[in-house]
Amino acid sequence: RSPPARALADLGRSAAGRRPNVTEYSEAVLEHFRNPRGPGRLPAGEPGAVSGEARHEDGGQRVRLHLCVDATGRITRARFQAFGCPITIAVASAAVARIEGASVEAALRLGADEIARELALRPEQKRLAELPLAALRCALAYLRTP
Repeated sequence: RSPPARALADLGRSAAGRRPNVTEYSEAVLEHFRNPRGPGRLPAGEPGAVSGEARHEDGGQRVRLHLCVDATGRITRARFQAFGCPITIAVASAAVARIEGASVEAALRLGADEIARELALRPEQKRLAELPLAALRCALAYLRTP
C-alpha cells in the first residue's frame, strides 16, 4: 500500500495495530454515545430559539447547543451537535437530557461534577463535562441581550 492508504487503513488503531479498547469508556458513556438524547439542530426560525457553542482549548472537541426557551423561562426543547471523541458526545447528550424541560435557572445550576458522576468519567475526562455547560451559558446569554 502507498503511505497515505496505509495511514487511512490504520486510522483508529492503536500503536500495536489493534482497535482502541472500548472498555476505556464507562457503560454510561457508551450508552449516551450509542443512543444520544437530543442530537441535531432545531428548525431555523423557531420562536425562542438560541444557540451557543463551546470548544476545548486544544480545539479538538466542540459542543453546540440549540435551545427553545418559552416566555416563562422554561427550556422546552434542547438539541446538540458534538464534535470529538465519544465522551464529548456523551456529555452533550447527558446535559441535554437534564436541561430539556427545566427552567433556565435550574439548567444554569447544573454542574460539570454532576455530569461527570452520571457518566462515571475518570478525573482526566472530567474537563469535557464543562463543554455543554459553557455552550449553555453562551446560548442563554442571547436571551439577556437587548
